[in-house]
Amino acid sequence: MLIWAILCTIISRSFCQTDLGDDVFTFPNTSELTYALIHTERRVTFTEMSLCMRFKTEKDENFTLFSLSTSRYDNAFEVEGREKNLFSLSIYGDQCKILKKPFTRDWTSLCLSWTSDTGDVKLWIHGDYYGRSHFQKGKNFPGVTFMYIGKKLDSFSGGFDKSQSFIGDIADINLWEKALTEEEVMEFIYHDNIRGNVITWRNLRFSIQRKVTRNTAPCLPIG
Repeated sequence: MLIWAILCTIISRSFCQTDLGDDVFTFPNTSELTYALIHTERRVTFTEMSLCMRFKTEKDENFTLFSLSTSRYDNAFEVEGREKNLFSLSIYGDQCKILKKPFTRDWTSLCLSWTSDTGDVKLWIHGDYYGRSHFQKGKNFPGVTFMYIGKKLDSFSGGFDKSQSFIGDIADINLWEKALTEEEVMEFIYHDNIRGNVITWRNLRFSIQRKVTRNTAPCLPIG
């Protein structure tokens, strides 16, 4: 807990907050400390959660898109690309694998939601739906949270899982403390009309590490 408190103090001084618009985060390699860190000042106890984002990667397997850590558990909520054309959601170390279409090297629009009451996991890729039920029913995520983009934290004492580093571009990250409806997901994927109420790309508090760069995309694809 002391390590976490020190980390929070140091990191809180290094964040910048801005509207990223059509900008993207570019992750050039698998360096251990290549990642983006996102923070919200809101103290949210998540019993429902939805994540939407767009990404383009050169990796065919084993990459981390999003990892949420709480004050008591590193990698409490993880979204990863796995082997054999799978996405996975991990909650407190348990993994739910969700079948999808083969990974492509073009821009991918992703929305994923989870609901504690039912354990329902819902994934949309380019508007196509995949789902699972009864996963980590009754769990929640209390306290201050930090969110890592492109990397998963090994432990609070330091270190990242280099083997699951993301390579490519990530943009338009939004997070809600509710499960989005299908209509809301389609609004994000095809019209880019809704924004997260916990984190939003249009007002993002972030810090980027090492060789991660912020670049402008003249026209970020949607759909």
